[in-house]
Amino acid sequence: MNPTQKQFSLNRVASRKQIPISKSKQPGHPDSGPRRKTMTVLAAVTTLFIAVATLSAYQTKPINLTGVWTGTLYRVEDNPKSAYLDLKQKDADLTGTAGPDANRQDAIAHGKLSTVKDVTSVTFDVAQSNGGVMKFDLKLVDGRLKGKVTVEANGKVLGEATLDLGREMNRGASRKQIPISSVIAEVLAGRWKDRS
Repeated sequence: MNPTQKQFSLNRVASRKQIPISKSKQPGHPDSGPRRKTMTVLAAVTTLFIAVATLSAYQTKPINLTGVWTGTLYRVEDNPKSAYLDLKQKDADLTGTAGPDANRQDAIAHGKLSTVKDVTSVTFDVAQSNGGVMKFDLKLVDGRLKGKVTVEANGKVLGEATLDLGREMNRGASRKQIPISSVIAEVLAGRWKDRS
């Protein structure tokens, strides 16, 4: 059977069933049969890969709060006090210590980190020697941990304060740790190069 006869017989079959035949459906056409299915699957997989790659490119990188954070605890009834946190993060769990300075530290309990709609929240408790519990509810804002601290004992709130902390940057093992915000301020003012 030559190609003209083959075309004629296909058209006769198609005319009986009232189904138009495109050239790609004809036997022997490069876009028919298994090759067409393979190309369709390949196109679908490629589209899916591009979509996943695009979405993952827009996801935020996980926040890591591990390190030393120093700052100020502001209480209404008292003068501002220094604050010092040494945090260790593993996934969404937070451990470490908290206190007024590096020498007076208490263990952190129930530490959790969560990020919802680009807002990172940190919560943890610190038991005090007098039986009270300090409850920390902080958010990461512009690279700083800021938020509220409540002191509770026997189910009663004894006091509230606000906390503002910046991460310290270690400039070397033998040098004092300096908050990154101070480093940035000095660099912008042109004074950092004069420091020893």
